[in-house]
Amino acid sequence: MKLLILLVVAAAAIAGTLFFQPPFAQDAGYHRFADTLTMFGIPNFYNVASNGLLLLVGLLGLLGSMRMNIMHVHIKLRREFGVLFTAGMLAALGSAWYHLSPDNTSLVWDRLPMAILFTGLLGLVFSIYISGFYGRVLFWPLLLAGVSSVLYWHKTEQLGMGDLRFYALAQYLSVLLVILILILYHRAGKPTLLLGLSLLMYALAKAGEHFDALAYHYTGVISGHSLKHLFAGLALFMIYLIMRKRHA
Repeated sequence: MKLLILLVVAAAAIAGTLFFQPPFAQDAGYHRFADTLTMFGIPNFYNVASNGLLLLVGLLGLLGSMRMNIMHVHIKLRREFGVLFTAGMLAALGSAWYHLSPDNTSLVWDRLPMAILFTGLLGLVFSIYISGFYGRVLFWPLLLAGVSSVLYWHKTEQLGMGDLRFYALAQYLSVLLVILILILYHRAGKPTLLLGLSLLMYALAKAGEHFDALAYHYTGVISGHSLKHLFAGLALFMIYLIMRKRHA
């Protein structure tokens, strides 16, 4: 109980700190990427095509969760895993759509499934490490909060006073709370290593996003943003391995 209180206090502190910050809109420079190569008539080809791994892993995971349902294999959180893999597929498709014509409107379809992934992962980890019952109860409200954060940002952008704070909270607070749960509640039999590797892939994805032009300059082949998509696929693959391990 003391650890759970500490977790709640940490979440409140992080959320409170963010809300003391003034609203901030989407930087227009975000839509300018280093690699703009058109190939086979597809603009920004590698930024589009690099979503293929995430799409493949999402499909693999979704089919795996569906197969367990058909075969009546008992695995807790099967539906939650299915939601995450569906969100992974939609994130790949949404990102591909966004990169065909990058702007704030198309970015919505990239961020909606990503918000589901971040908040859904938090619900899944809460279920595995703290309480299966309360984790399942929290799962759907967390997804709603993630989706709402993107819709709120998009609406404020349309009104000319963009506010990304809620989306930032949905993403970064979810990740930070997952890290705290792994630290505070780690014990034998839990998939801490795989979750840690998934978080590492997430960190590398964010680094690729930040160093987009630098990676493209030094490799001359692949940009940081394309690497971001590949690392995102690997991050979801670790979640797939967790589902398989729990099945085993």
